[in-house]
Amino acid sequence: MNPEQLSAHAEECEAKAETAHDPKVRMRYRDLAAQWRKLARQHEEIESARLMLTAARAFRRGGSLPADQPVYRSNRLIRKARKRRGSAAPRSAR
Repeated sequence: MNPEQLSAHAEECEAKAETAHDPKVRMRYRDLAAQWRKLARQHEEIESARLMLTAARAFRRGGSLPADQPVYRSNRLIRKARKRRGSAAPRSAR
């Protein structure tokens, strides 16, 4: 499942909560919606971390990422790798 699908489940639970007559059932649906949203956030965080690792590994090998692949917070990792290698510029610029 992707974050959009997880968020859709959350919306379905919210809609069911609005139509529930029993307050306990309404509360359970809202709790389920919150859990689906939390899953969606966790999925996005994991994907962001995966992309950072991909960027760091590509840099360590002296390569680069495809132009269409987003790099989130990998700049700090790249600077650290350059410092370890003793270079301020990527290999392609040398």
